[in-house]
Amino acid sequence: MTQSLWSPEVTVLKKEKLSRELSLLFPSDLEIFKGHFPGFAITPGVVLIHSVVTISKEAFDIQGGLEIPNMKFMSPISPDIKINLNLNWDLKRRVVLFKFYISQKVFAKGDLKFGEDNE
Repeated sequence: MTQSLWSPEVTVLKKEKLSRELSLLFPSDLEIFKGHFPGFAITPGVVLIHSVVTISKEAFDIQGGLEIPNMKFMSPISPDIKINLNLNWDLKRRVVLFKFYISQKVFAKGDLKFGEDNE
């Protein structure tokens, strides 16, 4: 996976043609945690979205534009914890369904709608 100053450490747990099960870790020394928020660091929502988009495009070889028709953040994600990310690619609808979770607790979920490859 491509790394940047604010990308998580990614471990692939399960890989199928149209789905992925991953473990993500956002180390507390990443740039994203400087000032977000002092004394109570949480992973910004935009970083979660960026992670899902980047990982999905690479995992399923997706090109094209992007819409986010549905997304819900239920609980903050702290640094230095391993969180699972489930991705399911609906090729016909060009939608990735995603869920960040630990055990039965869901932290964020939603879906990404990708346009055609030539967009």
